[in-house]
Amino acid sequence: MSDFGHSVGFRNEIWAEISRGAAKGGIVVPHRNQRGRFAGLYIASRSRFQRDYIGVGSIEELKEYIKKGYSIRMSPRDCGGAPSLVAPESIKGWR
Repeated sequence: MSDFGHSVGFRNEIWAEISRGAAKGGIVVPHRNQRGRFAGLYIASRSRFQRDYIGVGSIEELKEYIKKGYSIRMSPRDCGGAPSLVAPESIKGWR
């Protein structure tokens, strides 16, 4: 585990650092959907297409999908930015 994750207070959480764009250096965390078919759920997927989305109910279950190579929809921790699909190799805190 990186010292970075520990220093900002989410050592045991799933997170990723934004690597490019205006928000570079920001933190994203798993996005819990508010509406629609996946309301209240996190999303794991092998592609960016909604037809491939899998609704996941808990962080522990989400970690199992990351281990299997699934990407996770994540959104900025501190502001209401749009969620993005983040590849497992970019995700921290789940190992």
